[in-house]
Amino acid sequence: MQTHKELANAVRDAAQKQLGETLRLFERHAGLLYTRNGVPVMAVKTGMADLYGWVQTSHGARHVEIELKILPDRLSEAQKAWRAVCESTGVAYRLAACKKTGVAAEAQATAAWL
Repeated sequence: MQTHKELANAVRDAAQKQLGETLRLFERHAGLLYTRNGVPVMAVKTGMADLYGWVQTSHGARHVEIELKILPDRLSEAQKAWRAVCESTGVAYRLAACKKTGVAAEAQATAAWL
């Protein structure tokens, strides 16, 4: 049985193998941070994609956002809103979604998309 974390690892591994040093891809961790005064602050905006980073191009770098889903899980309204923000501002966005048995194939497809 494949999990969300296994999909994240498979996508990162396949993409790194294909693109090497031209790719920087990170896992986004949601949660609270606390100021010196103990005030909680959200570390990320709700709905942001699971993976983010950049691919070096001949003209600089291209920012990428990748949302990961193991079907039948679906995008939340906040995730749909984040996708819309990315698409409206020219940020490359991909929804990498697959059944538990299709992780390797989706990882390869996402690496090819990059």
